[in-house]
Amino acid sequence: MDTIEQSADKLEFKSSLSPIVRILFLLFGFIPLLAPYELLIKPFWNGRTSLVMLFFLVISIGAIIVSIFFISAALFGRSQYFQFDASNRVISYRFKTAINPFREERYDFGQIETLEIKVNEWDSRPDTYDISMKIRDKGEMKFGDFTSRQEAEHYLAVLEKLTFI
Repeated sequence: MDTIEQSADKLEFKSSLSPIVRILFLLFGFIPLLAPYELLIKPFWNGRTSLVMLFFLVISIGAIIVSIFFISAALFGRSQYFQFDASNRVISYRFKTAINPFREERYDFGQIETLEIKVNEWDSRPDTYDISMKIRDKGEMKFGDFTSRQEAEHYLAVLEKLTFI
């Protein structure tokens, strides 16, 4: 769940990927690379190819894909910050990744096309709920990661009241 701070005229949603989590993702990204090393590089093949080598190649490609996923998550996973400022009628959206510095985008409340709740259905745990915001000429942005629908509906109502949508 995001960290939420609320005052009389501001509502803030903060979601961060800590440096420890980034380091763990990076380390877990290197572990699957042992498979290509152990199956293709370390053995002495003498230039021979066989059906077994094709099987090892498929396993190694899968391991490389898993490594790329974890390393990408460590480097490109976003920490985001949404601030809804009713006094200035502005949304500040700040974000950063491990390799990019903080960036900020500002939108007027008039640019909001929709505010709604999106359900994330999970097989292994209870559903979670996000608030989805569509900004004119931009993609959909999600935030909140609420564990209960009531809490998501509460903050959606607060946002609608704050932004007069």
